[in-house]
Formats: sequence, C-alpha cells, structure tokens
Amino acid sequence: MIVRLLTAADRVAFRGLRARALAEDPASFGRTAEEEAGVERLPMEASLEAPCPATFLLGAERGGALVGICGTYQGQTAKTRHTAEIVSVYVAPEARGAGIGAALVEEALARLARAGIAIAKLSVAEESGAARRLYERLGFTVYGREPAGYRWRGRDWTLLLMRRELDPPPS
Repeated sequence: MIVRLLTAADRVAFRGLRARALAEDPASFGRTAEEEAGVERLPMEASLEAPCPATFLLGAERGGALVGICGTYQGQTAKTRHTAEIVSVYVAPEARGAGIGAALVEEALARLARAGIAIAKLSVAEESGAARRLYERLGFTVYGREPAGYRWRGRDWTLLLMRRELDPPPS
C-alpha cells in the first residue's frame, strides 16, 4: 500500500472513489451522490492542482488502484488558521481491515503538524462505530454532539465532533 498526495492526474480516480463513497456510506458525507454528480468541480479538487501544506487530498493505492482517500482544510481566518478539518475519509470495503484508514489519517496528521497546525478536527456519524474507534485510537476525543447534523430521506444522523491536539514538529 502506498499513501501519497493526490494530484490533478488523479482527478478521475478520486471522483470515482468519492462517488462510490457517497453512494455506499451516506451517513459519512455531507453531500449526496446525486448532488455531487451535478458538480463539475468540487471545492476540494482545487488542492489537486495546488496543494497547500495544510489543505490537501491524500490517496491510498493498493495494486495500482485508488482504494482510500482523505482530505484536509486549514482554517481560513486569522483566528482559525491554527486548525484544520479532516474530511472525506473513505476506504473501499474490499480494502478495509488492512490499516489503510489509519495510514491515511496518520499521514494527514503528520503533514498538518509539519505545517504548524495545532488542532485537527473532524466529525463522524455516531453510528459509524469503526470510524469512531479508529479516530479514538489515533488520539481524537469527542468534544460535542450535533443531533440531526445530517438529515436525508426522512432519516437523521447525529454527528460527533472530535478533535486532537497536534505535537509541534521537532526543531
């Protein structure tokens, strides 16, 4: 398995895996597959052409195929630039159980720490037990709950808000 920064050359593979993620795991993403199908270019795709130290997309490849993704966004204001959100974490079902999700998030955390980010945040659906356990193993703690954070087709999902303080890079 290889975890690497995604580039513009990965756009088709990224969009394909993301479309699959939205269709297979609606509790984990803020957009529906139908909504995203109509979007020519996602805001997060800007980082494929010009990744920044704390805003980027990572991919995990196995056997030459993209099987996992993870994105980050740095806070955009003077008061939030010390934080970054981890978003769009997904591992294809056939690749799960091999540590790919952990490898993606650990690489994201390492890159964020090197970029001077002090706090990494994310949200996870309360019912997504495996994802929550992964984040807890990686040092994230719950700091809040958002009941009905997602609502779709008559169903509500409570989101757990999680955070982790990052160690500054060694001098």
